[in-house]
Amino acid sequence: MHKRRNVLKQLPKSEHRWVARALEQAWRHQDADEANTYLDELIKELEPKWPAAAASLREGLAQTLTCQRLGLPPELLRALGSTNLIENVFSTAGHCAAGSAAGVVGRRRSVGRRWHWCRRRRASAGRRARKR
Repeated sequence: MHKRRNVLKQLPKSEHRWVARALEQAWRHQDADEANTYLDELIKELEPKWPAAAASLREGLAQTLTCQRLGLPPELLRALGSTNLIENVFSTAGHCAAGSAAGVVGRRRSVGRRWHWCRRRRASAGRRARKR
């Protein structure tokens, strides 16, 4: 997600749609070498008109294909292809630590009650992630 956002940020709005599709198609490949070839072709296409977008895509290109290189199943690829799951857990932990999860945790005065509420929020986040 972040790589996609960074690349698109370097392009005019009129080019976002086709580049986003090309990125998604490349990252959906099970085979890392095929995905890499597809992304290299996209870089060559972007380079003449939008060198900043090509540079953004080229930066960390090998790391974006780590999950494919590990041979993970498609369901896991989809889950790990985004940092949303991790960010959701961090956000929940941040709210709990600050005692401000929708005001509910803040009303829990004892540390034990706050930890209880944090565990409930984490479990809820996990159930929501599995539905996606």
